[in-house]
Amino acid sequence: MVGGTGSVRFWAAGAVGAPTVTDSIPQHSFVGLRIQGFIDGLYLLPDDIEHSPMCGHSWTGGEHVTVTFYLGQRVKRVVDYSGCTWSPIGLRRYQDMIDSVVGVHRWDRRP
Repeated sequence: MVGGTGSVRFWAAGAVGAPTVTDSIPQHSFVGLRIQGFIDGLYLLPDDIEHSPMCGHSWTGGEHVTVTFYLGQRVKRVVDYSGCTWSPIGLRRYQDMIDSVVGVHRWDRRP
């Protein structure tokens, strides 16, 4: 999770340090992420990619990634399954952008 003040909360079962790690990024980085989300139309995606026509064929053993957007009083959550072959490319790029801006590689133990 990346908050509007730049607060970051990363959760993964195998995260370095603990399952949940906290940090912060500059607020302008958060604004850039939010703008990119609007440009990519991510707020219009279904809540669950795996159980939508956007998934297409899928395989088992993939990860689920949840991206949550807070829009004032409204919350939009998109759950993506990496086993979906047709998952929206904008969503996958956005996940990579978050990982890059936040520096998730510091905590993620995946190969």
